[in-house]
Amino acid sequence: MRRITDELGLAGGRVTLLYVGKADDIPIVEKPRDHRWTWTTIVKEGDVVEAIVQSAAETGAGLVVMTTNGRNGFLDALRGSHSERVLSKIPCPLLNLPVGSFLG
Repeated sequence: MRRITDELGLAGGRVTLLYVGKADDIPIVEKPRDHRWTWTTIVKEGDVVEAIVQSAAETGAGLVVMTTNGRNGFLDALRGSHSERVLSKIPCPLLNLPVGSFLG
């Protein structure tokens, strides 16, 4: 099975998984077993957008990847979605993946 990292030609790197919420609620994430990649998990509470922006700055992120299920109602139409607000505040690219998508 080919991985997305192979298809993109990535030789290795560092991945920081950020979960914003209570530590007891963090989902289980199956991390690829590849010695070329370093995986770190961070759990923060508070505002989702600010936690992502702050973590991107702290880790020197070169790319932020977020899941999205699209706009959610009237408030998103007024203030923008989480993704739109993160994108306007981070100095690196943002990749949005639909909830439930799979990068194999």
